[in-house]
Amino acid sequence: GVLGLHVFDYATGDWLGSYPSGGQPPTNLEGGYGDTYVYKQIGLEVRGDVPFGAVEFGRKGFEDEEPLTVYYEDSFEIDYSDLTEAISKTWYGYDIATGLDGRVFVAPRSTDEYLVYAWADDGTPILEIEREMGRVRRSAEEMETEEMLLRMKASAMGIESQAAMSPDPYRPMIRGLEVDNSGNLWVLRGGVTDPFFDVYDRSGELAFHVALDHSPPDGASWRFHVGEPGILAWAEDPAEGYQKVYLLELRTGEVPARSDL
Repeated sequence: GVLGLHVFDYATGDWLGSYPSGGQPPTNLEGGYGDTYVYKQIGLEVRGDVPFGAVEFGRKGFEDEEPLTVYYEDSFEIDYSDLTEAISKTWYGYDIATGLDGRVFVAPRSTDEYLVYAWADDGTPILEIEREMGRVRRSAEEMETEEMLLRMKASAMGIESQAAMSPDPYRPMIRGLEVDNSGNLWVLRGGVTDPFFDVYDRSGELAFHVALDHSPPDGASWRFHVGEPGILAWAEDPAEGYQKVYLLELRTGEVPARSDL
């Protein structure tokens, strides 16, 4: 098999081809407009004697070695005595979404700030969305589950399982981003156990909220896609131990300040 990108037709699921990555393949992939994709890439650099993880979000064509545009860069010190941050940033540290018009959105999965960055396709910053949110502590069961997930990811990376893991005691304020066909940005809150969305219009103004009328047991780890005829969702940590796929119809009322699924 090819280590790199595997491209499929969005509508039919037909395989269109594979492209070698020439090294560590990117993560957090999102399909872009035309023959491009938006990616997150984690690299390693040393500053003096201190190792750092380097994070880059950008856009490439399928056969490009260098990015067409770099949107967002971040870095973090790698502490080999406690690999919590390194593993979290590699697997869960950011959420990303792209619009049909080429806009790109990135939200650091922070436990102390609710912040979304947005750029035009050419890398021009166009929006920053912020909300004041109270911090919410994880339960003892959530802390145990988080440590288990971190150790599973460490094992997948070939890291010694005895390495210290110290999960953040607070829930992330944002846990998912999507852009619907109308160009609205959907932000899945992380401080609540049931899926709850803040939906922003193209100008970055809050348009409405979306909540569920029932409580799925695995809602705290949902991933989702907003399209026709509604929302497709699945869980990173399925409650029954096997994966379920939810298809939810979006019902809107007369008042746009609130919609219910």
